[in-house]
Amino acid sequence: MGKVYKVGIIGCGGISHMHTNWYRAEPRTEVTVISDINADLLKSYGEQYGIEKSYTDYIEMLETEDLDIVSVCTRPKFHAPLVIESAKRGVRGILSEKPMAENLGQAREMVDVSQENNVKLAIDHQLRFNSPYVVAKELIENGEIGE
Repeated sequence: MGKVYKVGIIGCGGISHMHTNWYRAEPRTEVTVISDINADLLKSYGEQYGIEKSYTDYIEMLETEDLDIVSVCTRPKFHAPLVIESAKRGVRGILSEKPMAENLGQAREMVDVSQENNVKLAIDHQLRFNSPYVVAKELIENGEIGE
């Protein structure tokens, strides 16, 4: 089968369950560690998914664990700093929840730091491929709406 990529989840709230289940469905990935500031949530999340390693400090997790992929599943205001730190600390692939950042400056820094560190960065904008959004994009590109 080849390499199994080690995944860390940062933020164990509602959307993180989707991420964990996506990785569990993919035989080439394994969620090996989780991080959240809420120790009680970490404990129950770890028990639910059989994940033994957990950290209340994501920096400690990034420094201690040899991760291939990180999913950032926190509140939006934390997306940029978490992505940037993950990229600087050797993670090769990062999937962050939307929105990407709070402002354009943060978004640019996320992209720049990812490129500088040879990191693949993806933002979970899955709806953009749904039919209504594709049609809207085509209307804009064809000059039928907008300026």
